Amino acid sequence: KLSDPFHGYDRSIPTIFVMECVIMYLPDEASRNLLRYLAGNGAEADQSNQVDSFVTIAMYDPIPNNDRFGQVMLNNLQKRGITGQTHEDGERREQLSLERTPTLSDHLAKLNKCGFDIAVGCHMMDAYDYGIVSIDDRRRAARCEMLDELEEFVLLMRHYCLCVGVHSTGDRYKAAAATLCSDGKDSPIGFQEGRCTIVHS
Repeated sequence: KLSDPFHGYDRSIPTIFVMECVIMYLPDEASRNLLRYLAGNGAEADQSNQVDSFVTIAMYDPIPNNDRFGQVMLNNLQKRGITGQTHEDGERREQLSLERTPTLSDHLAKLNKCGFDIAVGCHMMDAYDYGIVSIDDRRRAARCEMLDELEEFVLLMRHYCLCVGVHSTGDRYKAAAATLCSDGKDSPIGFQEGRCTIVHS
């Protein structure tokens, strides 16, 4: 169980969870249960000890976007037995989060529904071009490896997203939650107005 004491998740301590291509591989309902638990909104969350809490999740995941390139992504995973309607033994497989949340909007709505009060996100091309990835980091990356196929790079980056969700209880962390998921010049992460989507529950 997620709530077993040895996991050491203390809701009274501000916490950030960083997930890089984790949610995509979980069955969709299991991913929702995990998000609900982290936000203190699930069946396994301890409702008896209500304390001011502040939890943030930062997720990097693919977004097939219901287009041709996205379908190629899904087909490649299906060939490896990761996605698809049935297991090798013929048993019906529950759809993965990747299959049920194919767009940035789907990811943000899911965070809201699972208990995160504010969620903000953008696809990785906008993260790269508009403030989240610094100019120095871009130069450093360019020195590591030359890009021959720029169009392919752009296509790939538009099929991955960065999402940040925040859930807070009590007045103590409300301002911090709003600031963390803000856009524009005051965004601590670098989300830019018009280049990201912000949703509130």
